[in-house]
Amino acid sequence: MKKYLLTAFMFLIITFPGCSSSQTSVMNEETTNNIVVANELLKSKIDEVVESSNFKGVASVYYNGENIWCTENGFADRENETNNSVDHIYRIGSCTKQFTATGICILYDQGKLDFGSTIDKYFKGTKYGNKVTIKDLLNMTSGIPNFSGSDDSLYEESNLGFKISPDNTQEENKSSIEKWILSQELSFEPQKKFEYSNSNYFLLGRIIEIVSGEKYEDFIAENIFEPLDMRSTSFDNDDLTTKGYIYDSVKTEEQLLKEQDTQWIFYPGAEFGASGINSSIEDLYKWINGLLNSEIIKNDTYEMMTETNNLGYGYGLFTNDYICFHDGAWGSYESEIIFSKDKKYISIILTNYYHRDFYGGIGQLIYNTIGENKELLG
Repeated sequence: MKKYLLTAFMFLIITFPGCSSSQTSVMNEETTNNIVVANELLKSKIDEVVESSNFKGVASVYYNGENIWCTENGFADRENETNNSVDHIYRIGSCTKQFTATGICILYDQGKLDFGSTIDKYFKGTKYGNKVTIKDLLNMTSGIPNFSGSDDSLYEESNLGFKISPDNTQEENKSSIEKWILSQELSFEPQKKFEYSNSNYFLLGRIIEIVSGEKYEDFIAENIFEPLDMRSTSFDNDDLTTKGYIYDSVKTEEQLLKEQDTQWIFYPGAEFGASGINSSIEDLYKWINGLLNSEIIKNDTYEMMTETNNLGYGYGLFTNDYICFHDGAWGSYESEIIFSKDKKYISIILTNYYHRDFYGGIGQLIYNTIGENKELLG
């Protein structure tokens, strides 16, 4: 997980109560012109970064519902010379967490759970169950150790004490991971601090299943994908229309896996709750619009999900006073979803090329400029 320095962000909105209508009209025109200039400068800056970094993938920026910038670079399938496209489907990695968090919020809106409930209600006999709340899982303040991470050997039995296999069923691997998570000692007392841990969202996925009586994947599809007409979004890796590549390599991800002995192996069930969704830019734009316009959860619940706190993390989203965002990585796929809290800007970036400079390039630029328009507006 890449972490950003959360700098101060503010979109410049100019209002002067008591002004005459002619004065207001002039100021509105000036503000509109400033926004046009700012957006043109934003697009110019992004184009420079895309060219200098050799970005390969797809990215779009929207302002007030209008697509003001888009790029489609590189191959979705090099062998068949199919170019990347906003219609193509990519793995979104940890951007899945915002969907899991929203699933919990849907159950909250339905009166079926409470954010303050301790998780011993759902996981009987867990040693820390009477300390950790659902909100702790959402905010990642539980203290539950991460069952996965950047260490390629994390799934080795000698390392963490559990073993999963790419040859196991989803349920077999999930059962092994869940037992490990629920048997751990807490790294710190709940609510004391933020610590990013996929274990939190694994358990949230299980709570969705326990409370709803449905498979997690079915619940998310029925309550989010289908209402928003997200037809290119699923949990099925077979639905991918893109192949994974190392940046600037002529070889496929599969070839690189064999040659470099990396751990980009997809273990059934290991992505549960924390990762695993595949989607397209167009579908993800529908998703953010639906979230912002209270089509999926109530506005009051959305406000809780995205509220600013001293943790920098809401429910499945990093958040501050001005923007919300999350990034994701799985294998050679990387993603980032960013939107401003004034609901004016939305940005979505998806790549199927593993690129070490991805977040320091286009992602960081869009992150900064969406939140820092006062700099662009002068």
